[in-house]
Amino acid sequence: MFPEEGAFVITGGNFFQNNYHERRDGFNILSAAASPSAFFDAAHHADFPRCHENTQLAVVEKIIDWIEGKSDTEASIMWLNGPARSGKSTISYTISNILHRRDALLATFFFSRMDSSRNHSRFLIPTLAYSIAVTCPGARPMIESVISNDPTILHQSPDNQLARLILDPLQRLQEAGIAYPHVIVIDGLDECLDISGQRAILDGISTMLARYRLPLKVLVASRSELVISSSFNTGTLCSNSIRQSLELQRRFDAWENPLFFFESYEPFKY
Repeated sequence: MFPEEGAFVITGGNFFQNNYHERRDGFNILSAAASPSAFFDAAHHADFPRCHENTQLAVVEKIIDWIEGKSDTEASIMWLNGPARSGKSTISYTISNILHRRDALLATFFFSRMDSSRNHSRFLIPTLAYSIAVTCPGARPMIESVISNDPTILHQSPDNQLARLILDPLQRLQEAGIAYPHVIVIDGLDECLDISGQRAILDGISTMLARYRLPLKVLVASRSELVISSSFNTGTLCSNSIRQSLELQRRFDAWENPLFFFESYEPFKY
């Protein structure tokens, strides 16, 4: 009997077998390389503090306006920066939650120096690609095919991974007129222990976005540390047409200033 329906084609006396397992293997390889704990809705984020609507609402509104094209900038990258405990991750989480409910969130990655599965740059692109494959069904076969044909892509440079696993598939969706969510959130870049990887991530994203001209918006949140700050102020990223900066002040510290208040369980309403 036939081993699997649709697993082969007979044409003009020639026998062709379609290896459907190959695609599944590609996705399994990608799944193994991704870091689910870096998703904004990972289980350990369940009790993550939310922004209180009367405190950081202005910051959230400014970011949402930028995402929706209501601000006076066409920048594709926004850098949300500020000192430790100034509310960056809380805002990133809140934005991710809002966009997820609106079906506008493409992918997220929350770095953490204390978690070995999300403290290095090598986890970033596979995790984003996995999220895109799940979020955009039309992109999944393309991403699977790349990995099935060349599993070493997951060990290649960030530029190659970004182009082949994320931007090429999204470009093909756009050319086919298929809509997809357009926002990526990367939080805690300064907690990436691979310092050279911090610069490679920023350089790769900015260069590729300028080259592909996709309608993507990337929110990057981090402390203003030397490598990150210098990356945002040199090369392609120093152009206002590429990036917009939004700086948080120490006065927004949830633990030191009573005017900045978190509600741990009450959902943020926007």
